[in-house]
Amino acid sequence: EKFEHFFLPASSFGAILGPKGKYVKEIEMMSGARVHVLDDYNSMEMSRFGVNVQEILSQKSKEDMAIIVKGSNEQRRLARDLISDFLEASGVDVHTFSHEDFDSISSVRGSFIVMLEEECSVMAKLNFKNSTIEIKGKEKDRRAAFEKIRHYLALEEQEILFEAEFPVIMLRSFIGLNGKNVKEVEKRTGCWIRVVSESRFHLILKGDAEARGRVVKEVDEWKRNNQHERFPMEESKHYAIIGKQGATIHKIEQESNTVICFSTTPEPAMIVFGKEEDRKVAFALAQQVAQGNSREQDVMTIPRELHALIIGMNGNSIKKVEQDSGARVQIKGIDVDNCIITGTDVQ
Repeated sequence: EKFEHFFLPASSFGAILGPKGKYVKEIEMMSGARVHVLDDYNSMEMSRFGVNVQEILSQKSKEDMAIIVKGSNEQRRLARDLISDFLEASGVDVHTFSHEDFDSISSVRGSFIVMLEEECSVMAKLNFKNSTIEIKGKEKDRRAAFEKIRHYLALEEQEILFEAEFPVIMLRSFIGLNGKNVKEVEKRTGCWIRVVSESRFHLILKGDAEARGRVVKEVDEWKRNNQHERFPMEESKHYAIIGKQGATIHKIEQESNTVICFSTTPEPAMIVFGKEEDRKVAFALAQQVAQGNSREQDVMTIPRELHALIIGMNGNSIKKVEQDSGARVQIKGIDVDNCIITGTDVQ
């Protein structure tokens, strides 16, 4: 087995690589050769295999990429021919959509584009400036991808409104961490789900009547099983549970599979959204944190003329103090000199 290299325009990278490296894998499987695109990540590895990386890089122009092929003479020849075939067959289509249609495609958290690339063996790129989608791949695959887009846009839509005392945490809970929950619902029901949280909180379902009906049933069942509960808690403990940059509360949410927020009216409380057993777990975890981080208040006297300096532009200075210390810093009004610091002794 030997190595050989050649150069191709860098713009053809996607045409050779394919979605998630699919084309390269096909070329390797059909030829028996190993195909590498030389870059900063594999240059040391290539050097260890005996490839003269420095010489190749000295020959390469900025507009080119270096392809390294390893195999027997016949395997390398096959790989070169297959790469040429892929380049000849590959092309680019650019489709322009109305703003409404483009928003419908782009707002499904990228899952529609991922599906398009995986099922049609294309590479798709959204251009938000001019509402276009660029599709790269073989002609038949590009046509199949465009047909899927047309089919998606032709599907009917239905709205589900999230009406609740705390719609934000309700919606966050339904979406799940990194969209995990809503993606699972999409897979089970065959319906696309867009989350809208502008003037009001709601879901837009896109699919046939049966698929939308399945989502409605799942959402109704989910609402029955997931409720919010208020746990009375002193305001001074809220910040200990939130933790630096929200690290502590995120951990509690992950371990309990809940969503948490805090309220000071009508009385200080921790509000937990989720299933009943999960809410209890979240509160128990929060109590452990609060008890292990007993927080008290200190009052500092700071001249009013220094308040602006401490707060900083857009509150950046006081936010940094809070993040670095873990304490809560409050300057009570412009007519008093009191600065209230809430936290542990160390904070």
